[in-house]
Amino acid sequence: MRYSIISTVVLGAMTCALGMPQRPSNANGVFLRSDDFHWVDAVSGNGKPFQIGYPKNATEEVHSKRLEVGRGGEESTSAALTARTGTYDVSWPLGTSGSVDDVPQLVEYKLSKSSSLFYDYALDVKLTNTGWGADYTFYDASPDLYTLTAFTNGWHTVRYNSDNPTIVHVKTSQTF
Repeated sequence: MRYSIISTVVLGAMTCALGMPQRPSNANGVFLRSDDFHWVDAVSGNGKPFQIGYPKNATEEVHSKRLEVGRGGEESTSAALTARTGTYDVSWPLGTSGSVDDVPQLVEYKLSKSSSLFYDYALDVKLTNTGWGADYTFYDASPDLYTLTAFTNGWHTVRYNSDNPTIVHVKTSQTF
């Protein structure tokens, strides 16, 4: 009995450490879990560690889009390959989510407490038509900044610690 309780506690701690918050759902309405992401460690503008979550199921999508462009497919038109660069003022306080109309290729966000043992906050963003390496830099009100490079469409997550986690600016940089 004692070992089963210890096993349950250890399993629960591992689940929290891996960061298993309830994620936004994919196009089929299936909730994405933390283990649906590749996690990459990074360093913020102020030298603090943070993590970026990239969707695991996107590898095939990236490969097929590159093949399509290489063959002169629809993605290679000059309209589709226009550079998208700018800094956009936003106000995304903790505990909010919604659609985004004023940041190119960023269509939804959710800023919540993270269930990770190491990071307090999780910013989930849904990206579309990202191309091959769009940089998104998120500035919080502390101020600090967190950059992710998106090679795929879909949900991406930034887990971070901050004295003031409200996201106040988003800078995009995408060139072809």
